[in-house]
Amino acid sequence: MPQEIELKLDVGPDGLKALDASGLLGDCAREIRLLATYFDTADKELWRNCVSLRLRKEGRRTLQTVKHPAVPGGGIAERGEWEMPVKAGQPPVLDARTPVPELLEAHGGALQPVFEVHSLRKSWDLTAAGLQLEVVADDAEVIADDRRGPFHEIEIEVHGGQPTAAFEMARRIDAATPVRLGVLAKAERGFRILEVEPEAEDAEDVTLGRDMLPAEAFVAIAQSCLRQYRLNETILLDRQSGEAVHQARVALRRLRSAMVLFRKLLAGEETRRLAARIRTLAHTFGEVRDFDVLAGETSPGMLRDRIEAAREDAYATLDGVLHGAEARHLMLDLAEWLATGSWRDDPQTADVRETPLKNFASKALHRLRRKVRRHGQHLASLDDEARHQLRKDVKKLRYGIEFLGQLFDGKEQEKHRKKFLKALKKLQQELGVLNDLVTAEQRLATLGLADTPEAQEFLTQWRRDKLLHHAADFRHDLLEEKRFWQ
Repeated sequence: MPQEIELKLDVGPDGLKALDASGLLGDCAREIRLLATYFDTADKELWRNCVSLRLRKEGRRTLQTVKHPAVPGGGIAERGEWEMPVKAGQPPVLDARTPVPELLEAHGGALQPVFEVHSLRKSWDLTAAGLQLEVVADDAEVIADDRRGPFHEIEIEVHGGQPTAAFEMARRIDAATPVRLGVLAKAERGFRILEVEPEAEDAEDVTLGRDMLPAEAFVAIAQSCLRQYRLNETILLDRQSGEAVHQARVALRRLRSAMVLFRKLLAGEETRRLAARIRTLAHTFGEVRDFDVLAGETSPGMLRDRIEAAREDAYATLDGVLHGAEARHLMLDLAEWLATGSWRDDPQTADVRETPLKNFASKALHRLRRKVRRHGQHLASLDDEARHQLRKDVKKLRYGIEFLGQLFDGKEQEKHRKKFLKALKKLQQELGVLNDLVTAEQRLATLGLADTPEAQEFLTQWRRDKLLHHAADFRHDLLEEKRFWQ
C-alpha cells in the first residue's frame, strides 16, 4: 500500500501572506484552485471506519482519493492513500483497489456528497538536508450547506527519506510566520463543521496492535495525547472554556504518565528536558483549573468575587503562554522527538525495544501498582505531600491500564480489568476530593482569605476525617483486586 509522510502545520489568517512576503520558499512553483467534494453514506459509515473519500477537481482533471486512516495523530502522518484519475462529473469509482466497496457492502450504505473544500493552493519543490520536500500552503474553506469554516494550513511532505528535514523546514517557516502543529485532516474539518462545536475534546481511544513493539505503542499513545492537547488548545486560543482547560491539562497529564509508563524505553537527557517543559506548561493549566474548581464550589458573595478575580488573572496568564513561542515550539519538538528522537535507536535500550508488547505491559503495570501499595501505607496519617504522591501514582496506574489494558482481552482478564478499574476510580475520586480541599486551603491562603469567616465556613464542609477513612478503605479494596495482567 502506498504511503505518504507529511507534517501538517496550522497558521493564522495572515500567516500565508507573511510566508509569501518573507521570500523563504522562493518563487511560487505552482498555484491552483481546488474544489474537493467529500462523499459518505447518510450514516457516515466511511468516516466512522476512519476512511475518507473525495473527488477533487484540479484544473482540467479530476482525482479520486481514498485515505485510511483519515484522521492524523499529533505529528508526522503515515497513511494509506489510493489515488486515481476519474471522469469529471461522474460519481466515485468503487472497486477492489480501495477498502470502500467492502465497507459499503458490510453496512449497506449508498454514497452521497456531504461537504466541499474550496482551496487556493500554492506549492514549492525544495531540497533540504539532501532530501526532496514539497511544501503546500492552502488558503481554504469548508462549505457544508449553509455552514462555512475558513482555515489556513501548510503541509510539508518528505519524498523518500526520514522526516527530520520536515521539522527543519517547519522551524524555518515558523521564523517567518508563527505555526502550530496541525492535527486536523481536511476531511475531519468538514465532518466537524456538521456538528455542534464542542466545549472541549475528550481523550480518544488508542488501539494497539498485538504485533506492535513497545516503541510503536508509545508513539501511538503519545500522538493521541498531542492531538487531544492541540484540539483543546485551539478552543482556548479562541475563547475561555473551563472544560477545555481541564481536557488540555488531562492531555498533558496522560502524556507525562505515558512517559513514566515507557520510561525504560526513553532514557536520555532529551527526554528529561522535554518532560520538564511539559511539566511547566501543565502547571500553568493547573493554576487556572484550581480557580475554576474553587469558583464552582463557592456560593455568591465576597469569597467567590475574590476567587473569580484571581481566576481571570490566571486565564490572562494562560492566554499569554498559549500565544507565546514556547507553547508552539514544545508541540513541534515533541512531535519531532516521537518521530526521530535518539531514544528510538539507543543501543542501551535495544532489549526493551524488542520486548513483546504484552510482556512489557505486564511489567509496567506491575511496577505502577507496586508504587500505589508502597506509597499508600497508613494513608489516614499521611501528610498532604505524601498523599498527593499517592494520588499521582493512582492516576498513572489508571492511565497505564487505559493505554495497555486492552492487550489483556481474555474473557476472565476483561472481567477482572473492569473490576480493577472500578476500584481504582473510587480511590482516585476520593483522593481527588482530598486534593481539592488542600488546594482550596492553599489558594485561599495565597489570596489572604484563609482566616475570613466565609472561608472557614466553606472549608468545614469537606469533612476531612470521613474522606480519609473512605480513601483508606478504597485503597484496601483496590489491592485486593486480582492483577488481571498476570
